[in-house]
Formats: sequence, C-alpha cells, structure tokens
Amino acid sequence: MNAVRIRASLYSFGNRTNFMSAENNFEELSLLYDISKALNEHMDLKKSLYRVLAILAESMNMLRGAIAILNPLRNEIRIKAAHGISRPAIKREKYKIGEGITGRVIETGEAVIIPRISEDPRFLDRTDSRGMKQEFSFFCVPIQKGNQTIGALSVDRPFDENYVLRGGKELLSTIASMVAHHVVNLEKIRVEKERLRTENLRLKSGLENKYRISNIVGNSNTLPEQSLEEAVARLEREMIIGALKNTRGNITQAAAMLKSTVRKVAYKAKKYGVDFHEYRQ
Repeated sequence: MNAVRIRASLYSFGNRTNFMSAENNFEELSLLYDISKALNEHMDLKKSLYRVLAILAESMNMLRGAIAILNPLRNEIRIKAAHGISRPAIKREKYKIGEGITGRVIETGEAVIIPRISEDPRFLDRTDSRGMKQEFSFFCVPIQKGNQTIGALSVDRPFDENYVLRGGKELLSTIASMVAHHVVNLEKIRVEKERLRTENLRLKSGLENKYRISNIVGNSNTLPEQSLEEAVARLEREMIIGALKNTRGNITQAAAMLKSTVRKVAYKAKKYGVDFHEYRQ
C-alpha cells in the first residue's frame, strides 16, 4: 500500500473517532501503523492477512477473527485467513452471497454489529468455534474496492459494556479499507508480472528467430554478438522500469515481482542508468 493511501485511511479514521479519548486514539493509530507495516512487508496475500489478524488479537482483545474473500466466478465466499478457528473448520467453511451474517454483509456492503451473540437469533455459527460459556460481541465489516464488496472482516471479542461499539466498527472499517487496497495492489502486481512474463517470452522468441543459425549464415559470416547483447540489455532495462513503475519505486517489491534479489536489481538499475527514486510517488 502506498503512503498516500495509508495517510488517507488514517485521516479518515481520525475524523470519524473524535468522540474517543486521546489515549484511545493514540493506541488505535499505533495499531493502524502496525497493520500498514505488516501489509507492506508481505507480498504473499495469505501471510499478510494472517499477520493482520495476529495484530488484532494482540491489540484489540480479539479472540476469533476471519477475513473472507468473495470468488465472483463461483459466487462463493471462503475464509482466506483466520485466528482462533481450527484448520478443518476453515477448510469446510464457505458461504453464498446473502448467506449468514458474512454473506449478508458482502451482499449489502453494510457492517453488522452484534453486542451480545447469545441474544441475536440471526447469528449463523457455521465454524462451530465458539463456546457460549463467555458472552461475545461480534463485528463484521465489508472489504470494499470502490463500490464493489470483495470480502468481509469479522471479529469476536469478549462483551464489555464499557466498550464503544461504534468505535470498534469504525476502527475495523478503516482496517478493512487498508486490506482492500492491499488486495487490489497485489492483483495489479500479479497482472503486471504476467504481462512482463508474456512480453519476455515474446521478445525471446523474436530474438531466437532473428539470430537463429539459418538467418546468420544467409546474411553474415559473423555472429552479431553485440546486437544480441544490446537487445537483452534493453529487455532487462524495460522489465526493471516496468516493475519500478508498478511498485511506485519500491525496489524490494520490484525485485520480488521480477523474482530476483534487491541487490541484483539495484546493480542492474545502476548499470542501465535507471534511478528508482524517479518512480516513487
């Protein structure tokens, strides 16, 4: 997630939480910072989402939580990451749009707060992970990309009559927005990697056809090594520039995108006169 979007999320959060104490604001802004850092550190979606839930467990007294993502092709909702839910339960867990509270939140794009789970007949506990010896409050907020809902973040925490439910909902909504940006960015990177891979194959095929033995024998008595070297260098330079543009000058993400190391990409960038600072936004 780029810095502009993080600042926008934090600014929006600050505007919505003026009813809270300065101490709570500071703690929750620190929580948002930790989450933004975790999202930036991981290019693997599942790892980053599990880290987000771990931070919520540490900082928000969350006992159980899940991030569910919609598969629009199958019209199916599955848990992508969870905390406090068994692996077998995660694997068998799936919803249709509109089914259960999670499905309903994804269908409507509206958050749901249940102060006391035991008193709400709508609650559909399909993960079978809750014991009712303790009273819980439940939050479920949509993960949205523009006007499109692509998933939901749900959280269980012990019921506390002094806890500001609206504050919890707004905090989780901000986190869901950050997760949405992360999901979208990773998808853009995946698409760009695929484009670069396709372009790489096309250029390699073109070079092989241009410099195959039959053409060389027919046109020249010497192998045009310099031309081939220049073509490869030009391709490498284009791929580095493309990766830097897509990651807004983040050389670590660019290296991951190119399946290379930061050291190697930095060396090649310097060799080809590419300044990654120019692509930072």
